[in-house]
Amino acid sequence: MRRQVCAVLHVQQKNNNNSDDMNTIDIRKNEESECPHYLHVCCEQPFILDTPIPDVLNFSNHRQKSSQPTCGVRNVNGIGFRIAGNANGESDYGEFPWKLTIMITLTIRAGEWDTQTQDELYPYQDRKVAKVIIHEAFDTYPNANDIALLILLEPFKLAENVQPICLPPKGTSIAKQGTCCGVGGSPLVCKILGSSNRYYQAGISSWGQGGNDTKMPAVDSNVALFRDWIDEQLAQLSIPTQDYVYT
Repeated sequence: MRRQVCAVLHVQQKNNNNSDDMNTIDIRKNEESECPHYLHVCCEQPFILDTPIPDVLNFSNHRQKSSQPTCGVRNVNGIGFRIAGNANGESDYGEFPWKLTIMITLTIRAGEWDTQTQDELYPYQDRKVAKVIIHEAFDTYPNANDIALLILLEPFKLAENVQPICLPPKGTSIAKQGTCCGVGGSPLVCKILGSSNRYYQAGISSWGQGGNDTKMPAVDSNVALFRDWIDEQLAQLSIPTQDYVYT
């Protein structure tokens, strides 16, 4: 009898007979699973590869290889595999590659999907904050001009799971409805009109009432209103602005 072992999903041998099943994982807890984590699958030892299969690490069909970033591209079906059991709207791996996490130590993390494992296709990246630029007219009550920029010690390295979001042009008007207002600083991202799969960040969650009650109103900072201020601050630091402009 061949030895059965638990292997990370993307380093098992691909089986052409059931490749669809092998590229779909169920994120719901399965008491009958022989492996401790949903990113692990049980398979025979001879079918374990030392490195991920090449087509898993290729760029997705949504973005072509380029030395320049393409802002606001959503990986609709995720990267490398799809998930099942996402009854609460959980995103696929790498679906929104612009999402960042601000750590307590003012460390910014990009490319994170599941904080409980490091067995994802691409590693997350951490960067330290070198400077915080707060809007000069910011007022804590009633949170007027509630926007700031975090300047990093070094830029992130672009990867399939780490890409920039586009920013809307000045004067862009967005109709917003039904957002969770319990997480300050969360992005309001909207599809760009006329595009097939491009998004820009229209707002930054500022404050609201009702926690996770989507029937209660929330207030977001209008990113388009602050585009001139954002561009001016970055230009003073010689940071290029074209990377977040939709073309």
